[in-house]
Amino acid sequence: MPGATSSFNNACNFDIPPVTNSQLRGRPENIIAAGPHAPCFSGPRSRGRLHGIVRDSLSGIRDFLKRQRTSEPGIGEAGSTATTTVKRIFLTLAIVGNLTGLATFALGWLIEDPRVIDPSVQAQVSSHMLCGLAALVLQALVHAIVLTYFMGTGRWMEETTRAYHLDEALLSENQSLKYQTLPGMISCLLLLTITAALGAAVDPASPVEFSMAGIPGATIHFVVAALALLVNFVTNCNEYSAVAHNSEIVDQVMAEVRRIRIARGLAV
Repeated sequence: MPGATSSFNNACNFDIPPVTNSQLRGRPENIIAAGPHAPCFSGPRSRGRLHGIVRDSLSGIRDFLKRQRTSEPGIGEAGSTATTTVKRIFLTLAIVGNLTGLATFALGWLIEDPRVIDPSVQAQVSSHMLCGLAALVLQALVHAIVLTYFMGTGRWMEETTRAYHLDEALLSENQSLKYQTLPGMISCLLLLTITAALGAAVDPASPVEFSMAGIPGATIHFVVAALALLVNFVTNCNEYSAVAHNSEIVDQVMAEVRRIRIARGLAV
């Protein structure tokens, strides 16, 4: 169907210099960037409606790119902006999470005897529990962000390295950073969970009463909470260092991709 193929190609017109199939290497973003010179496919008449949907979608992408072409950063600048944003988000949430944990610890320290039936004491207990719940959620969120970040960048670097035939040393370094953060991350989550469980157990309203080697449950909860705060702070510092190092690796990969695309006449 030459006519359908020609119409489909016209809808992809980005005014980009021609490139060969070996340059595209099957990457979707390269095919879109190559525009009318990209290999477009036509099917039987029954697929005409699908072609129309794809044509309209590509036309919308083309219009969006034309509007943003003068203001959007290039490949290298976009990579730097994205990684800087991740570091900023992580640092902000990590600071808030650790401060919330310290506030929870201080509120628990101020409670002299949680078994006293007094509105002011019970208000302190409630504030301690609510603040502790917020600290648990925030700190777990910080670790989840780091894990998701390394999973996403690892997958991206693996595909980019394969598509552009880059040196795998940077990919190996990215994977090494990811695995270095996992032990501390798991330790923090376990300590935070145990701290919350111990706090619920020593709550006066709880039917559970426990001690270990003559040490009251409240003291055990106090010691584990202090350990959790310390380990979480150290782990956050290590995670931030790993994210910052990984962002440098991402920038190196983006710079290499930019160099390759310029050499092949592709849009950057």
